[in-house]
Amino acid sequence: MVQRVILVLVLVVVLGRFLVEDEDEHDDEDDFQERTEGMPELNIGLIGCGFMGRAHTNAYKRVLDFFPELEHRPVLKAACARTESASKKFASQWGFEAVEADWHRLVERADIDAVDICVPNNLHKEIALAAAKNGKMVLCEKPLALNSTEGDEMVAAVEKAGVPNMVWYNYRR
Repeated sequence: MVQRVILVLVLVVVLGRFLVEDEDEHDDEDDFQERTEGMPELNIGLIGCGFMGRAHTNAYKRVLDFFPELEHRPVLKAACARTESASKKFASQWGFEAVEADWHRLVERADIDAVDICVPNNLHKEIALAAAKNGKMVLCEKPLALNSTEGDEMVAAVEKAGVPNMVWYNYRR
C-alpha cells in the first residue's frame, strides 16, 4: 500500500505543476484533520528545498485531495536545505514539523519513514545509500545517478535494505 501512496504522489506532482492553487480554498484544517483522523502516517524527510522540493511538498500536501481513498497520510516531518536558515524558512512556509541543517542527521532520524531526495544530481548517490542503510524508503528525483555504475550501487543498496524506492519522473511531450 505504501508503494501505491508513492506512485500516487508522482501523479500529484505532475498535476500540481499545472494547477494554480488558491490558498484560501484549502485552509480548512479542521476538515483535513477530520478526514485523516486515525490514518497511518508516512513521515517524510525532504532533502533539498529548491523548485523540486517545493513541487514534491505541494504533492504531499494535496495528495489526499486528489486520492481520498489512500490509506496513509503523508506527514511533513523534517526538511533539510544547505543552511539552517534556509531549512527554517522552507519549513515555516510549507508546514514541516522540524528542520535539519545536515542531511546525515535527517536520514538517521527514527521518526522518518521516507527520504525524498531533491538535491543536485551529483549528491543523489551518497544520500540514497545512507537512507537505505538506515532503513528509509528512498524517493529520488531524476536522474537517479550520474552513470550506470552509481545507479547499480544505489539499486543494490535498496535491494539489500529491502526498502521501497522510486525515481520521481514525469512524462513531458
